Amino acid sequence: MQNVVPLHAPEESHNEVAALEPASWLVLWGLRHWALCHRQEQSAWPMLNDLFGRNEVGAAAFSLNGLMQITALTTKRSLDVRCPACPKMSDDERLMLRAVCAAQNGDIGSARGILRDWLPETAVRMASHMIFGLADILAEAGFKLQPAAAPGDVWRLQVHGADRPGAQPT
Repeated sequence: MQNVVPLHAPEESHNEVAALEPASWLVLWGLRHWALCHRQEQSAWPMLNDLFGRNEVGAAAFSLNGLMQITALTTKRSLDVRCPACPKMSDDERLMLRAVCAAQNGDIGSARGILRDWLPETAVRMASHMIFGLADILAEAGFKLQPAAAPGDVWRLQVHGADRPGAQPT
């Protein structure tokens, strides 16, 4: 792991993203960059594949990409997914992290209930496969989402060009 970039969570209490543990930050980073690419009418696949591959969870890129494609095509309402550098999380981003955490804990009802907030029932069934795949792949690699993050943690992720949580890659 020669390209590991140390990421230090700033001590600023208003930076919710910096306080996330690695698993949640990885999912949030993927969500935000997928949404950014979608808004710019670009494929998010190369970026997701690179990030998740560097962290030895390459298959998670497929699951997250599939989840977001299903969401983009079938959503009942607009989702608030912030720009990659935003230090705050939206309620929808929190819900997505809760859904992945619930999936990792085998709580099918909670994960699907969260998805029902923005997806029609047929899409919930398809998206459930993606979110449970994402959750399982991350958990097997040691990326376990926590209900609450410990502020001030120092951790390492392999992110090309990012020197802090929420930074855009180069």
